[in-house]
Amino acid sequence: RALRLQIDAADNLNAVALSADGRLVLAGGSEGSLQVWRVEDGTPLGELHGHDFAVNGLDLAKGGRIAATASVDETVELWDLESRESSATLFGHQGAVLAVALSADGRLVASGGIDGTVRVWRSGDGDRLKVYARHHGPVWSVAFTPDGETLLSGGADGLVMTYDLDAPPGPE
Repeated sequence: RALRLQIDAADNLNAVALSADGRLVLAGGSEGSLQVWRVEDGTPLGELHGHDFAVNGLDLAKGGRIAATASVDETVELWDLESRESSATLFGHQGAVLAVALSADGRLVASGGIDGTVRVWRSGDGDRLKVYARHHGPVWSVAFTPDGETLLSGGADGLVMTYDLDAPPGPE
């Protein structure tokens, strides 16, 4: 039986994610919020605020406790969904952040931006680990392999790039 659910949000939604257990729907809004609903009946569980402008990208760690959002405001926000609070704000992109991904174990977060860079942070403390500047133009998507050892990115230059996260990043 197919799940049919209609949820009415307060504003335009730019990104959505479903928790691995299928219990939560998350959506990033054009006004900068992260909204959370229970799938079973569409009950709103919270609207989290941390960005000054629109959310462009959203990912949810497999365990369902950590979410990450990417925004026009040049930041990545990490969210603790149990406490419904921001756990870190990550800075570094020069311009809008277009994409975000969490590794399957939730330990790493990656982002891609309009500045053509891919950045990797440790989610626990927000420490920036690597910066890659290999694309020519905006980076529209990022994704980790299931083992978390390789990162992929896709850009406006028509390229998909891979990154061995154990190798040195090279010049910024």
